[in-house]
Amino acid sequence: YDMGEKRNLGQSATITRIGADFLFHMGLNYNENKDNAGFAFMIQPRFGPFAAPGGDMTSLFGGGQGQR
Repeated sequence: YDMGEKRNLGQSATITRIGADFLFHMGLNYNENKDNAGFAFMIQPRFGPFAAPGGDMTSLFGGGQGQR
C-alpha cells in the first residue's frame, strides 16, 4: 500500500522450504494497477559447515579440522 498515493500497489507471497543442501523458494505476485500476475521459483544452494558450533566457517578458508 502506498501511503502517499493512498492506493494498493500489489501483493506478493513467498514460501521457502529449508533443506539440508538447498533453499527452495516459490512465490506469487499480483499488481492490480498494471493488471499483471507472476510466479517465481528459485533454488538456492547452501554453502559452509552448518553443523559447526557457533557458525565457525574456518574450514572454508583453510583452517579448522581439515588440516593436520
